[in-house]
Amino acid sequence: MSPIFFQNYWHIVGDFVTACVLDILNGGALNQQLNHIHIVLIPKIPKPELITQFRPVSLCNVIYKLVSKTIANRLKPLLDSLISPAQSTFVPGRAITDTVLIAYELNHFLHHKTWDKEGQCSDSRSGTRWEFEGVAISRTAPRVSHLLFTDDTLIFCHATLVELEHVNRMLDQFERASGLKMNLQKSAIVFSHNVEPNNREELAAVLGVHVVDKHAKYLALPTSIGKSKREIGDSIKNRIWGKLNNWAAKKLSQAGRAVLIKTVVQAIPVYTMGCFRIPDSLLAEIESMTAQFFWHGELESRLHWVSWSKVC
Repeated sequence: MSPIFFQNYWHIVGDFVTACVLDILNGGALNQQLNHIHIVLIPKIPKPELITQFRPVSLCNVIYKLVSKTIANRLKPLLDSLISPAQSTFVPGRAITDTVLIAYELNHFLHHKTWDKEGQCSDSRSGTRWEFEGVAISRTAPRVSHLLFTDDTLIFCHATLVELEHVNRMLDQFERASGLKMNLQKSAIVFSHNVEPNNREELAAVLGVHVVDKHAKYLALPTSIGKSKREIGDSIKNRIWGKLNNWAAKKLSQAGRAVLIKTVVQAIPVYTMGCFRIPDSLLAEIESMTAQFFWHGELESRLHWVSWSKVC
């Protein structure tokens, strides 16, 4: 049953629900029927054809959610000591933007590192410790071996068969311990310029992933940017244009358009602007599109009765 049922009839079912939740928390046993969930597949694209183009969403029952929420609230004060410093999820004081910026700096370092004969790929196993040491962008900088945010993970290691085999064993242990399996189709490996091209495919085969020049995005933001910042801005502009174009076909009232602009359109650039500076010219283009939609409900260039700065 939906939560609205329990809210409306809490005076009838409240005592039973409370007793059921406390019994699970104190006894540690969850009834098998309460553990059943419904899985809904949400399309990632307009016309999906493959199962990988759907996003599975679990619909849990109310009692299950109450139990899990209670456990989460009890664990919250302890998360800082339980979660690795490399993990930036669900811990107060750690932000997703920290992970994005670290990933950006490390990728920038790897792509601009000059060729060094001592740093090229080798298969020397003798004298090598069975661990991966990570990457440091300078002599005084700390070494970063991995970045974690929920299921989005970056692992940094030296381009040697020894370290890659160690990473492979670590991932295998994770799969056996958690029951989760890495999606190789969504995984890729990036090499610095120090690794010779003819060695890259051999190293990638150890992990069973494909080689790419760079990761397109990490946590929805680019991992590397050229001299032009239009790459970031164009993705934001296209998202906003898509939203406005879809709303324009619905013939909304001006009050409705104002609500959508404030709650959706103006929130889209905020996440990106927390990490990167967006060009003023692009902000002006977004402002122009938004003003057209607000005044006329369409994206064609027409007269604005009041300047946008006064409207905002």
